[in-house]
Amino acid sequence: MIKKRPTIRICGCDIAKTVIEQNKKKFPQVGFEVVDIGSEQYPTKETFNLVVCSEVLEHINDWQKALTNLVSMSDRYVLITVPSGKVFPIDKMIGHYRHFEGKELITELERNNCQILYKRKWGFPIHTLYKYLINSFSPNAIYESFSESKYGWGKKTLSNLIYAGFYINDLFRSGGQFITLAKKMQ
Repeated sequence: MIKKRPTIRICGCDIAKTVIEQNKKKFPQVGFEVVDIGSEQYPTKETFNLVVCSEVLEHINDWQKALTNLVSMSDRYVLITVPSGKVFPIDKMIGHYRHFEGKELITELERNNCQILYKRKWGFPIHTLYKYLINSFSPNAIYESFSESKYGWGKKTLSNLIYAGFYINDLFRSGGQFITLAKKMQ
């Protein structure tokens, strides 16, 4: 939706060169760069009105340095989503070092001269149930089935049903995800 607004410039970054190459082909109007936010800032040193970091910090060993780099890329807002609570076997398989309670993220944002505008937990009851179920059976088989093969109609239908069910989570303020919006102070 944002890319349809010609007055808004969009940029994206990822550590994986193949992901960046695929995204450049799919969205040629978006500026994509290979960036390791754990150790570097955006290559052009430019800043953005909104920096979004969704489901990334849990994969970075030195997440505090990554957060400092994210804040340096912003001239106004930083929106972050991370998993919180228990680290499940599937989480370890996909490279999670940790999950966040939220307090440590808030403290680090404030240390980086940010004011917290919004914070909340999300995911209960549907996402929480989903996480327990996929980890209760065969996490390896589920991971391989849904991450390494093409989706047929059955997988697409199941994924769409789970996605639709996730909207129920909006009615509650708890669960295994933490979301925060911070404003960079001048």
